[in-house]
Amino acid sequence: MGKIKDYKYRFKKQLLIKEGTESTAYITAMVENTKRNDCGEVAKADIKLAFESVYESIALDFDIEFPDQQKEAIKKIRKFETMLKKFRKAIEKEVKLQNKRVYKILKAKKIRAR
Repeated sequence: MGKIKDYKYRFKKQLLIKEGTESTAYITAMVENTKRNDCGEVAKADIKLAFESVYESIALDFDIEFPDQQKEAIKKIRKFETMLKKFRKAIEKEVKLQNKRVYKILKAKKIRAR
């Protein structure tokens, strides 16, 4: 059976980022589809990016009702995207550095053990 499309949202995704009995965490992103509300009036779309856990929730709302809000919303998400890419690269570099250290330590221990 095929996947049922949710026409209320242009995009809606919830990503499990940490699973546990006491500390489950999600990232939820959604952009409401206002096309079906097209009645000649300005329709306000619900646009949200949220970081949620069992105990807390931090949400970024993106208002796009007016042109200045549209520019600000796009600017905000682009800044976030840039920061997130740099954060990922920094983690990848740190992982490589940690792995090099562990390799050197293990190599030194093997040489001393002989």
